[in-house]
Amino acid sequence: MMIFEFVFLSGTLVIMFFKHHYLLILLFLELLMVSLFFGLCLVSFMFESFIFLFIMLVLEGAFGLSVLINNSRGLGGDFFSKAII
Repeated sequence: MMIFEFVFLSGTLVIMFFKHHYLLILLFLELLMVSLFFGLCLVSFMFESFIFLFIMLVLEGAFGLSVLINNSRGLGGDFFSKAII
């Protein structure tokens, strides 16, 4: 029973942290991605590290944009629809 309570509490705390500090999480993902990229560059000296960097940048951008849109809609406004339709 204690394990379930710990998992539920930690999951709730992660969701609360993600809801209010999503830019900090994006910064952490950016630092993690850059450190992985430099690690691959130091180890392999191959072109695959640049492909990895491009894929991670695209995924992080899509993740950040979806968080930004969902958070702005949750606050009552839509991030992209400023024009009157």
